[in-house]
Amino acid sequence: MPTILITGANKGLGLGFAARFAQDGWRVLASCRDPASAGAFSALADASGGRVRIDRLDVTDHDSIDRYATSLSGESVDILFNNAGIQGPQPQNFGTTDYESWANVMRTNVFGVMKMSEAFIEHVARSDRKLVVNVSSGTSSIANKIDATPPGSAKGELYLYRSSKTALNMVSRCMAWELKPRGVAVVMLGPGWVRTALGSDQAKFSVDESVANCTPMIQSWTLADAGKFYLYDGTEVPW
Repeated sequence: MPTILITGANKGLGLGFAARFAQDGWRVLASCRDPASAGAFSALADASGGRVRIDRLDVTDHDSIDRYATSLSGESVDILFNNAGIQGPQPQNFGTTDYESWANVMRTNVFGVMKMSEAFIEHVARSDRKLVVNVSSGTSSIANKIDATPPGSAKGELYLYRSSKTALNMVSRCMAWELKPRGVAVVMLGPGWVRTALGSDQAKFSVDESVANCTPMIQSWTLADAGKFYLYDGTEVPW
């Protein structure tokens, strides 16, 4: 039975992917900061027939990550799915920057992914699939950012979030080339604009729709996809 480890799996896309992979017969290591507060999370585990394991993990706490990796010592992780992420307070516009919040977004969206990948590289490398998936965002594309966000937007320019995902892309590209000789593929995923707490009620896709779009693609990725950034529909995102 293949194994996927998902961070930020207690709600939104993380929960959706955990449910889909469990349904597809995968063993799911689902983690989040406070499992006790997530009823849907517990219900998923109860209904999974033992395929879903729930663990407490804070990706901004590197000691927590190390302890988690040690607790799974000797096990294989076919897909490390780095999903945990935050946007930070909004709107994010020039002249009103909250620098401490920016640092926290970077700690979660960039440093947390790097630390998880470093801590679990041996688990991934010993698996059959050998895949690291880093959840990015279409809003991270520098090439696609060609004009200002319309005035009055509730989110503003999203300086904190966009910059963190752009940084994540470069970290992922560097990681992809360094880990490719070990047979490990690092691929970035843009799941689309999804109706979650991080997206909005006006977003294009439901969680189920995004998961249905992305899961077959993720399961098809090989070493030939290393270093690439795909949207939910399989198109590559320009840098």
